[in-house]
Amino acid sequence: MRIFLYFFVLCICFMALISCSTSKSETTLLNDTQLEEFIRSHQLNVTAKQVIGNKLTVIMFENANNMGFYTAYIQDGEIVSSSVISDNNTDTSPISTGGVNTGVPFVTISINDEELIKNSYEIKIVWDDGQESIQTVNNRSALIIPYDNNSFNVTKSFDVVHLLDVNENIIFEEF
Repeated sequence: MRIFLYFFVLCICFMALISCSTSKSETTLLNDTQLEEFIRSHQLNVTAKQVIGNKLTVIMFENANNMGFYTAYIQDGEIVSSSVISDNNTDTSPISTGGVNTGVPFVTISINDEELIKNSYEIKIVWDDGQESIQTVNNRSALIIPYDNNSFNVTKSFDVVHLLDVNENIIFEEF
């Protein structure tokens, strides 16, 4: 839970700058070539990547000693990015959570336990306003789950993460 809090605190400043910007600059997504060059230049072992709200790309990674995510987009022809990086805790924690709660909210989840990956059918995120976001696991160990793809300049945090089996039984939860 402490890592999650660090992720949110570090990202609040970044996302607040994006959401409060008075600039009329247009932002666009990285194209495939820019994204691959970004990944290569940062030497990332990518575990998941996802476009959120047609506004930014989230790139989760896990290297030998650290893990985390980058957000990236193009503004005024330049790549703008921010990262949240922490020590790799995959050996000590069944799941690792992170994300951003201001601007374009999302949660990153790394499932670190092979049995949980194998037995999880869905992940359900319950947000602080009661809204639920559900995503199928499909034997993936890393997922990026947005609050939704239409909410920008908002503040949302998650209350609980549920890993559900195929019968919708909770097999793991984190608050």
